[in-house]
Amino acid sequence: MAQALIVIDMQQALAKIDRRDQVVATINQRIDRYREAQRPIIFIQNTEPGMEVASAGWRLFPDLHAAGSDVYYNKTRPDSFYQTGLEAFLKRQIVKFKLNI
Repeated sequence: MAQALIVIDMQQALAKIDRRDQVVATINQRIDRYREAQRPIIFIQNTEPGMEVASAGWRLFPDLHAAGSDVYYNKTRPDSFYQTGLEAFLKRQIVKFKLNI
């Protein structure tokens, strides 16, 4: 199990993905395992026309097991690391993990 789970672009505007229900079920299984292990769960949400922050299309699929205690980042490019804070967060997690060994 990796130190953090990153879920990218699982947003309502993208609901027409192949085997959506199976994909979400698999992600939820992983989310549940990470939550049980007290590992970070990170959601990356794309922002673009039709997916503006707080719009219906921007929102995560309602059946995802997302929680208020999870970490959320918005991205404006196809790169989840570009100006999101994700890299810094992951580096902090590695330091925390190493200190707890």
